[in-house]
Amino acid sequence: MTGRSPGHRPADLGPALTLGQMLDRAAAEFPDREAVVFKSARASYARLKERADDFARGLLALGVGSGDHVVLWMPNSVEWNVANLGIAKIGAVTVTCNSRYKALEVDYVLRQSDARALVMVDRFAAAGIDYVAILREICPEVDRGHGRLESATLPLLRHVVVAGAAVPAAGVSFDSVEGAGRGGESRALERITIRPEDPVQMLYTSGTTGEPKGCLLSHGNMYYKCRVYTELHGWTAEDRYLVPVPYFHIFGSMGGIAANCLVGSTQIVMVPKVLDVSIVGVPDAIMGEVVMAFVIAKDGQALTAEEIVEFGRGRIADFKVPRYVEVVDRFPLTGSGKVQKFKQRAYAEDKYKLKPA
Repeated sequence: MTGRSPGHRPADLGPALTLGQMLDRAAAEFPDREAVVFKSARASYARLKERADDFARGLLALGVGSGDHVVLWMPNSVEWNVANLGIAKIGAVTVTCNSRYKALEVDYVLRQSDARALVMVDRFAAAGIDYVAILREICPEVDRGHGRLESATLPLLRHVVVAGAAVPAAGVSFDSVEGAGRGGESRALERITIRPEDPVQMLYTSGTTGEPKGCLLSHGNMYYKCRVYTELHGWTAEDRYLVPVPYFHIFGSMGGIAANCLVGSTQIVMVPKVLDVSIVGVPDAIMGEVVMAFVIAKDGQALTAEEIVEFGRGRIADFKVPRYVEVVDRFPLTGSGKVQKFKQRAYAEDKYKLKPA
């Protein structure tokens, strides 16, 4: 990416596109370009659009529709992209959910967001988290029924879509939803009217001073933020963008999925040995601020700071390669699971004797 001067102002941004239109345009202009690279899984823009459209039609067949809130609870993956974009294409709202949340926190998000559907993975193997077991703790009725949930504890929640092999009785598999959409009516999505001012995503505050609150973003919010962001950074379709953060964070979903769709560039999702990364700016006498990365390795993986730095060199701009790297077991978190970056910065300033310029 080629940085712009601080005084640069983007040109007139014009009318907004919806998130689905951003994907459709990228697929039309760059059908064979890789949209997402995640370990050995790769999806071109043409394939990502095809899968998102299939998933969207599958959701319609399931009974999920425009305006419904759909909680998306899984770690970063190609399927996160497929689900998020498919939900947007039917006019529904993706409610992001921290992939490290436990029963109490997931229960809160499902209730507070008025979720009608939950899209999840069966387990997060790298972190040793059994998502289905957590859901059973919240909602025992998930083991009863035939592909549709009837729960006294979560009366609004009707649909549970699970990626992976362990699909409870009241749930349906992610693959079956895609499959239903593949065989569905091809023009079903064209009949749905979605306006830029319609909501597309709900993200939660950290809950530092109270209960976390869901904040709605419209398609237009996403589009204009991505336009300004990509314009200011000189971001083009030729770039490959490393996504070092979870998609449930606005930096991940907007800066990772939406912005790449807008310009037609490629997402590179995480380093294979890495479970999670927290990026903070730390003082530097010359630059004012430089990048520091706090990294959690996946279970059973040995990881060094040098590997992280070497991975970044040649893949991202030099100023984005971390100057400092700490491999840690955990991050300092708020009660809702948000990283307390001020503590990480204070740690770095103390350890490396860093002073503001």
